[in-house]
Amino acid sequence: KLMLKIRRAQDLESQRCKKNLSLEQTLEEVLSVYLEKRDPLKKAYRQKMKGKLQGELPVKQDKKCRDVDKNCARASRRALELIPARLRHQLQIRDKGQCAYVNARGKRCSAQRYLEAHHIKPVSEGGKNSLKNLVLLCSGHHKSVHSSKSSPEGEIM
Repeated sequence: KLMLKIRRAQDLESQRCKKNLSLEQTLEEVLSVYLEKRDPLKKAYRQKMKGKLQGELPVKQDKKCRDVDKNCARASRRALELIPARLRHQLQIRDKGQCAYVNARGKRCSAQRYLEAHHIKPVSEGGKNSLKNLVLLCSGHHKSVHSSKSSPEGEIM
């Protein structure tokens, strides 16, 4: 099934270019299109180019969670879900699609996979969904930051 998909893509690309393409050339084009469409950093730059990233959006609060106790896990979960795409794009651009954790030696984590938005001041403690209060962390550093009360032997950019 996979080979049939690859051959179909090869046929379509060969037809588009009006010449026979190798599997390598076909995969190169397919991956370029895929990354252009799916890479969060490229998405963010596209939105920036369209002029859609000017300023920050106010974040709407869920009516059910607005007046709930600050330590309400449901309120925190709901607030995390409400980080608008525009703000996520701004975060991707600012942090360059990379974990913002810096170790004690001053070396920044190079992870670009499994990135999560981390609230510097937790929502449960009154933190907001704003660019100043958000940072990208890989899942490992995100877990380690949450498992200790302070940043683990390093800091967040």
